[in-house]
Amino acid sequence: MPRVAPSTCPHLGLASDRTVAWAAPDAAHRCYAQMPPRRPDESHQQAYCLARAHIDCPYYVPPEAVSQQNPPTRRRFQTFTFLAALLAVLITTAALVYGQGWATPELATFPPLATPAITTVPITPVELSSPNPAQATTPTPVEALPTPTLTPTSTPTFTPTATRFATPTPEPGGQALSIVPRSGDVGWWASNDRRRNHLGDSFLYAGYFDGQVFISAIRFDLSRVPRGAPIHDGILQLTGLQEDRLNRETSGTWSVQILTTNALEDFVRADFQELFNAPVAVTLFPSLGPNDLKAGRTNSWALDRSAIRWLEQQIADGTTEVVVKIVGPTGGQGTLFAWDSGAGPASLGEAPRLILNLGPAPATPPPLPTRPVIVATLTPTPANVLTVAARALTATAVAVTTGTYTPVPGNIVTPTPIPANLATAQALAWIKGLPPIVPSTPTPANAVTATAYAARATAIAITTGTFTPTPEGAVTPVIILPTPVPQNALTAAAQLIAATAR
Repeated sequence: MPRVAPSTCPHLGLASDRTVAWAAPDAAHRCYAQMPPRRPDESHQQAYCLARAHIDCPYYVPPEAVSQQNPPTRRRFQTFTFLAALLAVLITTAALVYGQGWATPELATFPPLATPAITTVPITPVELSSPNPAQATTPTPVEALPTPTLTPTSTPTFTPTATRFATPTPEPGGQALSIVPRSGDVGWWASNDRRRNHLGDSFLYAGYFDGQVFISAIRFDLSRVPRGAPIHDGILQLTGLQEDRLNRETSGTWSVQILTTNALEDFVRADFQELFNAPVAVTLFPSLGPNDLKAGRTNSWALDRSAIRWLEQQIADGTTEVVVKIVGPTGGQGTLFAWDSGAGPASLGEAPRLILNLGPAPATPPPLPTRPVIVATLTPTPANVLTVAARALTATAVAVTTGTYTPVPGNIVTPTPIPANLATAQALAWIKGLPPIVPSTPTPANAVTATAYAARATAIAITTGTFTPTPEGAVTPVIILPTPVPQNALTAAAQLIAATAR
């Protein structure tokens, strides 16, 4: 079965068949570049195994270097086998040339076979050259068939070619996450555009062009980051996609910023002004100039210690996403650059990537912060009609002077009243489906009291057959639920007929 895409890593295959790989991340995939084969994380599959970036994977081994993993004795044996086959071909050819008279009956004796001279034949060694130029070997001609000597030698080590970016190796118990945004969580905004945004487009524009300011934003999902896990390293990567509108003669700069939590009420519906004015929590360095930008070049920003501490605190407080904003020049000469969003038809598959190197998560996550609330008390019922009229006049005056009452905040709560007695508490528990409320038995103050309790319990068990006596004045609460308001006239008529029939 052929592979589904030419960009798929040649070492990716199924656990049952290493020659087959699916087009999407799957738990059945295995990385055969590792011994024994291991299952890559699905985010790692999306970012490397199923993309052109698989050559940047720290486990990637070029296919031409796979044969170097064979022991040297195997390679020497293959070389010997090749030379022996060559000798057999030469002997067979000589036999056909000099032995044509063997089948003639008149010949009483057979002429001796001449030993053919073995000429110098340039043979390219079977073993492949090492990717390291210092380890490369020069092919040498073979003048005669040597006697194969299979003496053990040291196995050469293969050093993978250096990659542009390597996923950090986590410490024992930790993990390295490569977070790529979804297509609907990345896009660009323009100042004079009628559309709110361009989410899911292939380009991430930032700069100033044709009288408009362009900015881009990326929302990363942090739900897979364990709360309380320390972050050792953080790297943000963006790969350039389009530079045809970039003016390298300008002195403008491009910067990357991380917005504060809840800076945007709705990321999907945010317009240019909301994103442009959103408060910034962290600014990443360095800022980039025109000469730092190029299509196909990957720009990288490392989070400093203060940015990492801020991100750790946000995750510990329950934050599950972070928004990154890309800002370029906002005026002057026109200059515009675009990075790859990883989405859309023009993308080269180099999506923005946030790489986090995490330490072991704690056994118990830290407690979430208490949400601040405003306690609202119930408005008392007016004592008489004069009070009602006074309140109406007050409301009218406030509406005329200030325009409206202060709106009720979204985090307002009403305190739950304390039940007046045990029966009320039991009734409330029954309504909410909670376990029955049983009054606690007081702990005896001393041994004499405990003995008295035991004697009393024995006497009650003998006389009444049960330990818990029925208390005097016990009541069984009757729960009366409010009648729901009829939704329409037909429902009200049906409820009236039902009540009359009873």
